[in-house]
Amino acid sequence: MGKVAPFDKKLLEFATDRERVLLETWANEGTQQKAARVLQIAQHTISNAYKRARSRAEIRGYSPQHGLHNPVPGTQLLKGASTLYDEDGKVRLQWVKSSANLQAIQAALHGFAAGLADDVRGGFGKVAPRRKNFADAELATHYKIGDQHLGLYAWGSETGAEDYDLAKSTADIVGGLSFLIDSAPPTQTGVLVNVGDFLHANDRKAQTPGSGNSLDVDGRHGKVARRAAHILRDAVRLMLTKHQSVQVINARGNHDPDAAVSMEIALEAYFENEPRVTVQRNDCKVQHFQWGEVCHFVYHGEKNRAHQLAHLTNRYREQIGQSQFVYVDNGHVHHKQREELGPCLFEVWNPLTASDQYHADALYGASRSISSVVYHKQFGEVSRNVCDLRIIRQEAD
Repeated sequence: MGKVAPFDKKLLEFATDRERVLLETWANEGTQQKAARVLQIAQHTISNAYKRARSRAEIRGYSPQHGLHNPVPGTQLLKGASTLYDEDGKVRLQWVKSSANLQAIQAALHGFAAGLADDVRGGFGKVAPRRKNFADAELATHYKIGDQHLGLYAWGSETGAEDYDLAKSTADIVGGLSFLIDSAPPTQTGVLVNVGDFLHANDRKAQTPGSGNSLDVDGRHGKVARRAAHILRDAVRLMLTKHQSVQVINARGNHDPDAAVSMEIALEAYFENEPRVTVQRNDCKVQHFQWGEVCHFVYHGEKNRAHQLAHLTNRYREQIGQSQFVYVDNGHVHHKQREELGPCLFEVWNPLTASDQYHADALYGASRSISSVVYHKQFGEVSRNVCDLRIIRQEAD
């Protein structure tokens, strides 16, 4: 006889993919403690996932302990319910009103934000593929990480915005990647694309290597570097639950040219016995990889696009000539740009990070988001998903 889940299995309908993994493991193992040990996470992470799923169910009108068994459609929220009982206490009639319950929504959003904090403390957890049959082998999902500048410190009084530190930066990037991976289609291939400057500082000097500009940093360099490696490692592990194979492109930026190499080496060593993961070496500043008739380049973006175009069409003329689509991923300037030049489509990906004093004083600023793009081997880009910072933080207006 199989184990019985310690909770109402209908709650799984209201859980995210990430929460569903936690709750199903709890059901299979019998206790939260055993499930946490299997997943290598804190026990309260599972407990909080259960609470969040139950909260969403209640908002939708499913709460058996209160006599509510029929949730309203997903486009609506429960506003109230009136129930008529007979003399034996049995339900005779029930009127359900659906609308927006702002207090309940706020509670659920705060619970989701707490869940992000759990993910930061416990990592993404130990996960295994949930699908035996993956989607069309002609498709690949790319997760585009803009200049994250992990370890950047910003004081709101100086920048005119929020205080920002290592903890916030970690929560933002973990939350953004979790959202995108959770909502991505199960394409056979997933590609983690870091366009550079994932770390704010290259070493303990806390200066830009090229110009020697002083940087405002939060924490010792070793602490930040370890956090960076753990975030990317756990992102790959989470991608393995969605995709049959995973490729990692970790470009070198102007802030972290040496630290990025160290991260690549760490990831390569960590996944050396995992045949489903390929970590591309980043000794070359320009990262190139081919996907059928689609040619991809990743370059941080210190040189302007005309300079890049001249270099790429000269150095990679054969690869470009054999491709129907040529995409060049950039970062560096921190604001969204998209331009076609010759055969190449250049795109700068927004970061999630806040502005430090230097950028605030220079009046630099842009929207903060993270994106994923699905490419077809023959037809190029076929879809994309953009996760705004506000979605990650789930703050009610």
